[in-house]
This record gives sequence, C-alpha cells and structure tokens, in this order.
Amino acid sequence: MPSLVYFVKEILGFGGSAIFSGIFYCIGLVLMLNRTSLRQAYKLNPHIAAVGITFYIFSILYFFIFNSHPPSFTIELLNLCISTMYILLLMRICNESQAYLVWTIFFATLLINLLLIYSISTNPYFTLGARATVQMSSKGNSEYSGNPYVYSKNGLLGFVISLLMIQLKPVLVKNYSFLFRILLHINLWLSLIVVLLTQTRATFLALAIILILYIVFVFKPSKEVFRPTKAGWTFYGIIFLFMNYINNKFQLFDIISGYYSSYAAQIERALLTGSKLGKVADQDLSAMGRVRNIEYFFSEWAHNKYNFVFGYGYRFKYMDVPVLEAFLSFGIIGVILFILLQGTILFYAFKALKSDSIFQIFLGLIYFHTFISIFTAGRPTDFPYWISYFIFMRFLGVTHDKSLNTN
Repeated sequence: MPSLVYFVKEILGFGGSAIFSGIFYCIGLVLMLNRTSLRQAYKLNPHIAAVGITFYIFSILYFFIFNSHPPSFTIELLNLCISTMYILLLMRICNESQAYLVWTIFFATLLINLLLIYSISTNPYFTLGARATVQMSSKGNSEYSGNPYVYSKNGLLGFVISLLMIQLKPVLVKNYSFLFRILLHINLWLSLIVVLLTQTRATFLALAIILILYIVFVFKPSKEVFRPTKAGWTFYGIIFLFMNYINNKFQLFDIISGYYSSYAAQIERALLTGSKLGKVADQDLSAMGRVRNIEYFFSEWAHNKYNFVFGYGYRFKYMDVPVLEAFLSFGIIGVILFILLQGTILFYAFKALKSDSIFQIFLGLIYFHTFISIFTAGRPTDFPYWISYFIFMRFLGVTHDKSLNTN
C-alpha cells in the first residue's frame, strides 16, 4: 500500500526517492508469487477487462510513440513494468483469497492508521489543525513534505472494511472474538479520525456518498443490529469516559468543532470557486488551479479542435482533472475508452452492493472514491489508478473459482 511505502521511506530517510518506491513495490510483487502453475490463470471480469486492458495497451502505445514528456520516461517505464507484472500476478491468485483479503485489508489499514498517529505525535513540525501526513525530507534538504491523500484513502478503506465486518456475517470464522470486535470498533473510529485529520475533500465527499449507498443498499435493519454486543458496550463505555476526561482537560469538543468549521468553510470556498470559475472574492487556491486548467482546455478546444482527434500526446499537460486530461492527451479514442472503463466499473460496483460477500461490497463502495477522483485529482494514467483498475478487473463481480488453463 502506498501509505506504508511513505512511512518506511520516512523512517529509513529516503525522502521522496522514486527508486526506493520501485524497489518496495517489487518486493510486493515477489510476495504475490504462489504455487499456482505458470500455465494457469484465473479469469478476470470479462467486461471490465476488455475495456480496461484496451485502454492500458492504448496508453502504452502513446507512451512509446507519442510521448509529450520525455524527462519522466524512466520512471514511467518502471511504473508500467510494475503495473503489468501486478495484473499478471493477480491472475494467478484464486478467488478464494477474497475471504483472506478482507482480514488483510482490516489489519493493514489498522496498522497504517496507527503509524500515522504515531508519526504526527512524534513530529515536532506538526501542529493541530495542519493536514496530518508522514512528513519526509530528502537527504541534504531541510524542507519537509508529505502526502495526506494516501493516508486519507487508507482511513476511508479502514472505515468501510470495519463497518462491513461489524454488520455482516463473519468471514472464515464462525464468530469474532470479544477482543477482535473491540478492534473492529477501534479501527472504525480511528479511521474516521484519520479522515478528519488529513482534511482531504475528495475523501470527505466519497465518505458521504458511501454512507448513503451503504444505508440504501447494504444496511439491513434487524433487532440484532440495534442490540449492542458486550464488546460494543465495553468499547463505547471506555470511549465515553476517556473522551469526557480528554474534553475536560484539553477541550476536545472545541477542537473537533474548530476542525469542522474550518473544513466546512474550505469546502464552501472550493465549491464557490469552481462553480463560478474563480469569479469570487475569496478564492480557493487548489480549486483555482483546476479552474485555470479547465479554461485552458476550452481555449484549446475553441482554437485547435482537430488536435483533439489524436490528442497532444502522453502526459502532455497536468490538468488535475483526469477525465479532461484523457481527452487532451489521448484524443477522442482515448477519452471514449476512459469513460467506458469508468462506466463499466460503475455498473458492476452497483451490482456488488447487492452481494452477500464483504469483499465484493467493499470493492463496490470503494470505487466511488475513485469515481470522484477522476474529476478532482491526479492524472488518468497515474500508477495508483492502474493498480485500482486492475483490482476491479480481477475481482469485482468475480465470485466463482473459474480458471483459464493456458495449456
């Protein structure tokens, strides 16, 4: 997971080293190796894979033939090699692993949440109200930087997986133990705290949408739901006493209220800046960057429509709006493939919400964070996007062990 990579880089003092990230991801690929025959592969979701792999091959062709940003060639080539190996290795993982992945995701998100809390609590540069992240400094450089987005998404993943495991039927075991149920509630609220501390607007919006979808499609009211377990009574009783003590000593509720007021003001400012294309007195700098990119896009469209037939080339300009950059870089064919990919995953995401599988529902809910991101952050061919798309290709809507023998 990228958030774990960031933490290890900070601990070992590698700062923003791309080479270290590549080595770390390669170690992850090695750990994915198993005893499955090299001549055997498990089927992908045929519809998502058809569009997704077509778009992937299309972007690779542009990378080699129509590359508009040669300086990043080496890093991009490394990312493409790792992502290609990733999907090939995913095809060698059986569908039964979905049950184990539920537990893996839970413990991984809990660990990373704890590592983030540890990092900011031991970081002398962190002040309450700042965006929480693991701050890194490159060797020989006194300036610190960090990426709150990966920790924010980890908080979202932790919240969703914990919520589903609390409500739905246990996986791989008949019943969860008393201590594990307490861990589920701890990770649920710790994840929410991380989402709050990282202050990422896309994650906040995704969280709101996910909660609505959860209530509409997943939540099934019953007497048991409203009858707290012993673990629930114990956890929330301790939390109540602890929060009451912390509030009396440090005015915790005032701090939370301050976070909420500040964040609500930021969201309102960003929405006003975006909806009125920057024609407001109090502008949001992040939203203004996207407004300028949107204005650039429409200016190019007005003066050079024919250039959009084939696009301007791989990674021509950073738009911070992936769907627009897909059109600008790859032209008509590229943007159609990109939109078809999102539409196909969206269709299966809604279908997954009606599943009985925790992992399938988890994938369906989490896609909505990716869906929001294609309008608000990053580039259409960013490495994290490909990793997400490959996971959706391999597992979303795939629940039976059907293997493809390549003999």
